[in-house]
Amino acid sequence: MESPLNSVRQRSCALWALVLSIASGACSGPDPAPPVANWVDPAASRNGTAISGLSGSANGECAALSVTSVSSFRPIDVIFVIDNSASMDDEIAAVERSINHDFAEIMDQSGLDYRVILISRYGKLGTPVGLSDNPICVGPPLAGSGCAEPFAAAPRNGERFFHFSANVGSHDAWCVLLGGYDQPDEYADVARPGWRSLAPHGWSEYLREGAFKTFVSISDDEVDCQVDNRAFSDYATVSGGEVAAGSFDRALLKLSPAQFGNAKKRNYVWHSIAGMRGLSEEQPAWQASAPISTAVCGGGAEGPGTGYQALSRLSGGLRYPICDPQHYDALFNRVATGIVGGAQIACEWQIPEPPPGETFDRARVNVRHTPSGGGPGVDLGSVPSAARCDDAGGWYYDDPAHPRKITVCPSTCGALRRDPGRVDVLFGCNTQMLVR
Repeated sequence: MESPLNSVRQRSCALWALVLSIASGACSGPDPAPPVANWVDPAASRNGTAISGLSGSANGECAALSVTSVSSFRPIDVIFVIDNSASMDDEIAAVERSINHDFAEIMDQSGLDYRVILISRYGKLGTPVGLSDNPICVGPPLAGSGCAEPFAAAPRNGERFFHFSANVGSHDAWCVLLGGYDQPDEYADVARPGWRSLAPHGWSEYLREGAFKTFVSISDDEVDCQVDNRAFSDYATVSGGEVAAGSFDRALLKLSPAQFGNAKKRNYVWHSIAGMRGLSEEQPAWQASAPISTAVCGGGAEGPGTGYQALSRLSGGLRYPICDPQHYDALFNRVATGIVGGAQIACEWQIPEPPPGETFDRARVNVRHTPSGGGPGVDLGSVPSAARCDDAGGWYYDDPAHPRKITVCPSTCGALRRDPGRVDVLFGCNTQMLVR
């Protein structure tokens, strides 16, 4: 049987090259959406060094040099939803201390395209606002404004940070998410005097289509709320949590399949920081495969959050005990590391518009893989359509007549994820077809 990374000879000459460097990393979660790339002139300079493309070699092979890289990992929207109730003062203080350094710094260092959306009441911790006993303020560098007095009338969002102010009570995080999706900020309470709305059409304004959604809920209580004739209650039991999680999952998927996916292919994962007891100091996180715990951790938790736990299990997320706010630095470090480790390599790439003076020729495109350990690159042959994919692999256009996207066959995608290496999408060389 032919290898999915089958080599074929190249002919003609490469005029333009698009290079996608794929870094090593763990692969889990749903298939990624295609990243958008840019055309690059092979004669352009990179890092101050002139790079030139070859017009052809003596043996007639097509030759091109890689000139730039674009991210081949899926963008991630991280949505924190944080309980503002009276019992959450220590936990919110710990979040304010840790989110910039122990979460955002790791995300920044990963090179991932991420943004943070915070759904929780904006304000000064310990100074009630409306129904919220413990508002939250995240300062720079994530946010665009500080948290010193005098407090701003509304938060100033940053390049990667977006605060949707809403009262999140002890039991209603899910209902606030569903109800506030297309409603103005200050949702679930009367807006404070002088409030300037930042998201008049709901927190959905901050989401990006094509980005994977990672929810992180932080609450020390159980689920028990109603919104739009839908009721959710976990009754602090295993069966109650599973029923409630299934109902919320269906409601979320119905809210926007484009954003959150469907039951067969969810476009989200739910991580819970909840009131259940931890496994041990060495292994504080509960994996998705672990059973739901009804034991409550010490330190003031009101309930085990079986609904949140069940949703984490349903979506493949992790669960962390909420009761140790003095060590939230390590907890947020683990959450960020888990998100980075779960980022998945793309097996699809958008075809960008050609540069001025150039014309895209769908018959002059090739895909090349170079193994992680080095060595010569291997050209992946083209197949006419997804229906022609088999164990030998290859790649194909989404629409052969009017292509906008390049996709590799499932067997080739699996091979790339086992050995990410480097993938070059070369424009300008005669397309090499795989012969079945």
